[in-house]
Amino acid sequence: MFPMQRAATKKTAKRRWRFRGICADARALGVHRNSLYKVLAGERQSRSLLARWESLKAEQTKVMSEETNPRFSLGPTTASAGEPQALDPAAANETIEWVGDVCAKIGLTAVVVQAPYSLQLWQNSGFEERLGEELGAAHLGHYANAKFGNPISFFFYVASEKLVEGLQFLEARVSGIGLLPQCKIGYADLEAKVWRLFYPRVEKAGS
Repeated sequence: MFPMQRAATKKTAKRRWRFRGICADARALGVHRNSLYKVLAGERQSRSLLARWESLKAEQTKVMSEETNPRFSLGPTTASAGEPQALDPAAANETIEWVGDVCAKIGLTAVVVQAPYSLQLWQNSGFEERLGEELGAAHLGHYANAKFGNPISFFFYVASEKLVEGLQFLEARVSGIGLLPQCKIGYADLEAKVWRLFYPRVEKAGS
């Protein structure tokens, strides 16, 4: 993900965004840096430029994951006979055997927040770690890791005996930073050994 810093002058409360890598992004998109800044900061509307920028950042995320840190590549890997292959630790959260057999024994339930790459997600860079700290402070659970792609999957471990409370806590916090409408929140059903959707709500037939 691409961190963003905020700065405010002493004389005014007007907030100015500093977008890391904006000059390189502007060159890649063939636009002036100021034009891209105004669109990202909401000072000018351009759906086409914003869509192109989001596509560029999603591709950069994929390349960074696969090339700068090949141990955690999302793509296929090759290995010679007898050579151990590196594993993505976040991938274990997607196997119901892990979350159903291993996590259940220590009283934890795996929860996932899936968010597509977007300007809102970039502006809330690092929210998953802050959310994990808040979960810990509330004695509900903690942040585990993330699997990068589009969407990005952020995994949390929530105390099974407080699962409903933990899910509601996550939903409220994600909603508080404006990401909820584009997110999905799910959890591992330890008894059925399947993933269940918590948000958005699934309307029952006839209701």
